[in-house]
Amino acid sequence: MQKISHILKNEIFRYLLVGSTAYCIEIATIILLTKTGLSGTAATSISFWIGLSVAFVMQKFITFNDRNSKMSVLGKQSVLYLVLVAFNYAFTLLFISRFPDNIIVVSRTIALIITTTWNFFFYKKLFKQPKPE
Repeated sequence: MQKISHILKNEIFRYLLVGSTAYCIEIATIILLTKTGLSGTAATSISFWIGLSVAFVMQKFITFNDRNSKMSVLGKQSVLYLVLVAFNYAFTLLFISRFPDNIIVVSRTIALIITTTWNFFFYKKLFKQPKPE
């Protein structure tokens, strides 16, 4: 039990666990939407926003234990997060548009690995804990 507790205290582990959960939700959404006849790009567009919303909330509260809910802090985090979202969104659509629809899950996964790497460092700064006074 102590090993599990130690693992859960690891920020990178929590980041990857939360990200994997958001990924599973996103990929399930892509699969569901493409089965309804949407193109891979449209399905990715919708699932991107769902996955990113889930990831933001979980990363803030679970990975980085950021419980600060002051409006000034939430406002700043939201604006900075939206800048990252816009960049990730454009990158993702540009990236997956280079591949055929029949490998949409593979191309989205590769794009997600790339964005996940730079997001960790961004989130680490965005959700940093204030220093004790």
